[in-house]
Amino acid sequence: MKKFFKVLLKVLVALAAIFGVSVIVLLLIPDEMLESLSENDDAETVSVAESDYEEADNGYRIIEDDTGDESATVMVYIVGSDLESGGGCASDDIEEMLGAGLKDEVNVVIQTGGARYWQNPQISGDGCQRFSIQDGELRLEEDLGLVNTGDPDTLSDFISWTASNFTADRYGLILWNHGGGTMGGFGSDEFFDGDGLELQEMQQALSDGGVHMDFVGYDACLMGAVEVAYMLEPYADYLIASEEIEPGTGWYYTEWLTMLGQNPGTSTEVLGRKIVDDYVNGPDVYDTCDYTMAVIRLSEVPEFYHTLCNYMSQSRVAIRNDSYDTFAIARSGTRAYGDGNSEQVDIADYIMRADAEGGKAVADMLQNVIAYADSNLEGSNGLSMYFPFTYPAYYEYTVNILEAIGMQNQDYLGFFDDFVNIMVYGQEEAGNYLSPLETITGYESGEESVSYEDTSWYDPEIGAQYAGTLQTLDTGELYLKEKNGGYVLSLSKEEWQKITDVELQVYLDDGEGYLDLGSDNVAEWDDDGDLKVDFDYTWVALNGQIVPFYAEQQGTRVNGSWYTYGYVPAELEGNDIEIILYWDDEHDDGYVTGYRSVSESEGPSVYNRNLKKFKEGDEILIYCDYYTYDGNYDSSYYLGDPIVYSASKGLSVSYEYVDESYDTMFWCRLLDIYRNEYWTETLYTS
Repeated sequence: MKKFFKVLLKVLVALAAIFGVSVIVLLLIPDEMLESLSENDDAETVSVAESDYEEADNGYRIIEDDTGDESATVMVYIVGSDLESGGGCASDDIEEMLGAGLKDEVNVVIQTGGARYWQNPQISGDGCQRFSIQDGELRLEEDLGLVNTGDPDTLSDFISWTASNFTADRYGLILWNHGGGTMGGFGSDEFFDGDGLELQEMQQALSDGGVHMDFVGYDACLMGAVEVAYMLEPYADYLIASEEIEPGTGWYYTEWLTMLGQNPGTSTEVLGRKIVDDYVNGPDVYDTCDYTMAVIRLSEVPEFYHTLCNYMSQSRVAIRNDSYDTFAIARSGTRAYGDGNSEQVDIADYIMRADAEGGKAVADMLQNVIAYADSNLEGSNGLSMYFPFTYPAYYEYTVNILEAIGMQNQDYLGFFDDFVNIMVYGQEEAGNYLSPLETITGYESGEESVSYEDTSWYDPEIGAQYAGTLQTLDTGELYLKEKNGGYVLSLSKEEWQKITDVELQVYLDDGEGYLDLGSDNVAEWDDDGDLKVDFDYTWVALNGQIVPFYAEQQGTRVNGSWYTYGYVPAELEGNDIEIILYWDDEHDDGYVTGYRSVSESEGPSVYNRNLKKFKEGDEILIYCDYYTYDGNYDSSYYLGDPIVYSASKGLSVSYEYVDESYDTMFWCRLLDIYRNEYWTETLYTS
């Protein structure tokens, strides 16, 4: 998958944009969502005058269809990185640009760099170059040599140089590469240790570039966030970006560039709708893609941020009145992006789930902020927000970014301060429980809890004030009981509400130690609401061979279909990879969608959007983690014989019985609203 160092993103359902027909849209939050929100809302909202709109048949609204401009220049800043050197994705998109029909009054100017190899022979892998498109061909305008695409000066120089040499009535800027959203920023340069641009660096580049953009588009993962929009507002009129991970193919350029190329006055909202629809319906769309894309009116963002701050202020009062559980449950159930690792969630979905005071005002404002949006994922509405939950260790890092771009409202940040403090206090109160492997072997890892005492946000008194109502699970409650010939975990309804994740984990005993077979997210409850803890002695297999498998995510799409996916650790040509396995209601047996490279970086980063395909004769080595009987991690060992890929046969996915010569131990891992881990007692199959 394209822009994301953890995989995936995919496909928006579409509304067609007919060539030459000028239609513009404003996202309408579903009535049932608005009705479910609290009516107790004193915050003011700003709306565009009703007379400025015409109703469209599809439920969206039309504003302006033509600007009257007679010339346009589109700047495309391409950081090729591994997307190009490993897959040729940038070259493919450039070919789409070359196929557009452009009048003389429309310029497309491209800066390339950041990749050691380019599929297009005209582009050098030794540094950065600038090209214009002339009569369907690339014309080299300037060779810059080796410069860092992750340096804001490189971007600002491209902007100002383009405006000086390709002057037009209006400008657009597209940033092409990996994206990491609010925490991870944009770009990854292969020559400079994966350096990219954080939000404040993009802000600096746009300010120094000195050009006001009609739109800034991110052909990159996770950049459809309110923090990105807030950063861009002084420098552009619209943001066009995805909440989720993009597939490696990214945007489809030919048709929307032709629309602009034939009519430089096409309004940005009309053009943005075409970009979204082409992204959804492009020729490279495939079934497993999870697509989101939206056109954001940046002029509405300051007032929206003000409304969001009011909402957070009221939520902060509520959280200090013992409502952490309410917000944590809402956060855990909200549509999250980047496999849940980006700390970004859909704003409208969260507002609906939290059902807190001030929420309706935020939802109303989204009507003005989101000009057009499309997604095939349930709960995706066009604009995400940073909401710390999974990685409190990176909270201070992210707050520094928010403050650097001007999002300094203390009510806004204060809510997150309180939320994270209570969450961390819940972790401290729960203590460190031994994992099943530690319990079985008597080995303790000795890992110390993360300390937050040196951070600016940490205040143990906030958590202590919540201590009276804080409820973590008693590990004694996680003992299983026999029921109907099997074993179940019985918790109260209130306790289950505080559990956010359940996984089955399986280890094999080979007579000398333990092989980690991974985890599966299949969970089943009986009619009494008890969790069934069972293992049928079958596990995920590739080409009939048992393999370690780690479930990552499951969910539903807007059409009601379900999906789930995860990865198998492997090695290809000496490099670590993860093979992505996918199941949905049309593929009950599962199938392989491709593989992704494994990032060795720690902390916030861009995400790997590019899923690669195996080639004929590829020798795939499956490996698994191995632990000795004393509990020490020994190493990762190859499992079974190498799998040689055959294009005619592909890779088959199945569930196979585990070799009876192995003893098996298994348990369920639970995660609660404080992000505490719990394990059921261990069961054995032999």
